[in-house]
Amino acid sequence: MQKKLFFVLSVAFLFFLWSSSYTAIVVALEDFSPKGLALFRFLVASVLLFFISLVKKVRLPDIKDLPLILICGVMGISLYNLMLIYGQKTTPVAISSLLICTYPIFVSIFSFFLFKEFINTFKWAGIAICFGGMAIASGAGNEGVSFSGSAILFLLAAIILSLYDLEQKQLMKKYTPFELTCYFVWGGTLALMVFVDSLISDIRAVNVNSLLTGIYLGAFPGVAAYLLWAKMILKYSVSAMSCCCYVSPIFTMLIGFLFLNQVPDQSAITGTVVILSGLFLIQFSNSINLNFLNPVLKPGAKLN
Repeated sequence: MQKKLFFVLSVAFLFFLWSSSYTAIVVALEDFSPKGLALFRFLVASVLLFFISLVKKVRLPDIKDLPLILICGVMGISLYNLMLIYGQKTTPVAISSLLICTYPIFVSIFSFFLFKEFINTFKWAGIAICFGGMAIASGAGNEGVSFSGSAILFLLAAIILSLYDLEQKQLMKKYTPFELTCYFVWGGTLALMVFVDSLISDIRAVNVNSLLTGIYLGAFPGVAAYLLWAKMILKYSVSAMSCCCYVSPIFTMLIGFLFLNQVPDQSAITGTVVILSGLFLIQFSNSINLNFLNPVLKPGAKLN
């Protein structure tokens, strides 16, 4: 019972941190450019991880693993966060979170093609329902979001996040969650250093509120959330954990309302309900009894 309670509280805290990042990004973008904010956020995270790594005595990665580690860092840190921040400039936080949190769809699809994981009829139906919900939600907001604009960035970010987690799971056979978090954040930050001129320009004019918000993004949704997520997918499957993300849009809507006074419109609410329905179906598809689909099975026969 205590383990289940700890799991629930850990998931809630994790998605609260990630949900708060959408609102924090909007606040920080008042003074930061997207490129400058991405670099500043992970410079903060890199420095924190460096000092913690001195205490934990992090090992150096094997040279043969460096290409995959750098790819994960560039994908899961650099590209993902650039797409998130650029998309966030023109999209309500509720829609941003909703589109990013469709990434269990892509985890399931890539698991099917890359690792030959079976996807039953109900999971495929859940995937189709989620895509329908995305189509509804993508038209939400005062200015609208089209699949040719910000929504494309968020869907690409969701795809990148799904591949990042699947590859991270493979590396966890050899490295600890903390070590991988350090490697990925440092590698991603190194790639973001191409934007150092943008950051220097931003720092000259940034106010204290945006500066503190950027530090928060690096320390909490950055270090704390990435580390907690790595620990959880070490213990549980990526597919199982990714489906917990239906919690995030709820937190995001609440935080966006409290701090930005953003109220989701009817399209956002309808799209949320449809997408969450699809995610629930994906998550619980394996426990649905399929016997009623084939009533003529002989005794002892099995469904494939």
